[in-house]
Amino acid sequence: MELLRLHPAGLAEDVTGPTGATLHRRIPNWAILALLLLAAFAVRAWQFGNPLIQSDEQFYLLVGQRMWEGAWPYVDLWDRKPVGLFLLYALFAKLGSGVYGYQIAAMLFAVATAWGIVLICRPLVSRRAALCAGLLYLPSLNLLQGSGGQSPVFYNLFMVFAALCTLRALAQAEGGRGFRLGVLAMLLVGVAIQIKYSAVFEGFFFGLALMWWLWRRKVPPAAFLLGSAAWAVMALVPTIAALAVYVWAGHGYDFLFANFVSIFERGEAGALHTAGRLLEMALLLLPVLAAAIGGILAARRRHGFAPIAFQAWWLAAAIGGVLAMGDFYDHYALPILVPAAVNAAALFDEGRKLRWLGYFAIAFALVAGGIRMAGGWQRNGDAAELAPFVRAIGWEPAGCLYIYQGPSSLYSLTDSCLVTRYIYPSHLSHVKERGAIGVSQTRELDRIMDRLPRFVLVEAGRDKDNERRSRREIASELAGRYRPALQARIGRETYVLYTHREAAPAQATVDAATARH
Repeated sequence: MELLRLHPAGLAEDVTGPTGATLHRRIPNWAILALLLLAAFAVRAWQFGNPLIQSDEQFYLLVGQRMWEGAWPYVDLWDRKPVGLFLLYALFAKLGSGVYGYQIAAMLFAVATAWGIVLICRPLVSRRAALCAGLLYLPSLNLLQGSGGQSPVFYNLFMVFAALCTLRALAQAEGGRGFRLGVLAMLLVGVAIQIKYSAVFEGFFFGLALMWWLWRRKVPPAAFLLGSAAWAVMALVPTIAALAVYVWAGHGYDFLFANFVSIFERGEAGALHTAGRLLEMALLLLPVLAAAIGGILAARRRHGFAPIAFQAWWLAAAIGGVLAMGDFYDHYALPILVPAAVNAAALFDEGRKLRWLGYFAIAFALVAGGIRMAGGWQRNGDAAELAPFVRAIGWEPAGCLYIYQGPSSLYSLTDSCLVTRYIYPSHLSHVKERGAIGVSQTRELDRIMDRLPRFVLVEAGRDKDNERRSRREIASELAGRYRPALQARIGRETYVLYTHREAAPAQATVDAATARH
């Protein structure tokens, strides 16, 4: 079969271009890895140490830190992300100092993912072209809020090696080795699913490809069913293991509701708002996708479609998974970058008139990604803007902090006690979360304020996404029992830190004029 012949277990050494010239250059593996690491450091290092890259990452790190103090995700700290993501952040919190730990880990995961892209590309393209595909991936992350520790930055690594195992399984003439490679591929998919559930879409495609391999081998029906079932079970093993631990601890319902029920109870964004997000995502991805399509056409012209069918359909599966998610936050599209870079590789072996499209995609990612990162600093703020609030609250304050709106990294930077398990601010403030977290937002706010937190952080003005009743509830409580201690900007928003009237004065009180940058 042509697909199997052109994807041997070993890597191709020479690729001949349209004119017969050898395009291969013997770039040693260590040099490729060094270049990928250097490129990743160059495009990501200027974010190192910033605790405000993105609100999700602040929360993941906080959960990871508090897990070492005995907190359980979903039980003590509520969210709907898979527990594997929090386990990763717990590891990063243990190994690293503050935000540096997860940010350096994210860079290394990105480099390893780019290396996986190189390995997938090598059977059909030169080492230089494979390297260019890996280099395309790294700056493209910055286009879609992937400059820090968003979950796809981590699970893309498991998916790229699951794809590599699947490809090598498809190339096997010996059934036992192919089956074992399929087992490894689906186990890697299962790990990725426990970092973010959207990995299931790509994983489903990998499973179909493996089943197709079994079908083409004309195995008996019983063997086909048993093999397919074994692969499906392997993809579910990490999730089943996590559920078993929670059931054993008496928290099975908490796990099931947070992971599989609450997401379907969230409110919907307006159609116009959703369409705007989708359009922005499409524009950001356009050069990368154009390079991917160009690479598919180039590879098809040289080798036919069979050798690249898996990569092309993988890209389609990744795009379909993003469209199925529906919300279209730009970081949801990060998984598309891996198969897009893989498919773009053949473009870098073309003549100069076509190769420029691939180089343009890299240049666009570098420039536009850098602009997006700089815009993130302006939008979200940085450590310097956060510092007055940290000083005002102090380290391990005598009373708890509650953040109704604002950066949850303040919990980590002050080591404050927590007054609720719903510490991700939008869970109690965002209109989309009304009725989706298992409790009434207003009742939970009543319970929080009855515990008299010493500090409460809110935006100075009402956010358009605020749940009206919860905003009225918090405003009423603050007007009666709290006084403003600090008002200052963090990024584009102005926040007010309130202290309880009966509490001792905070360590520092700064007004808006002195705190504004």
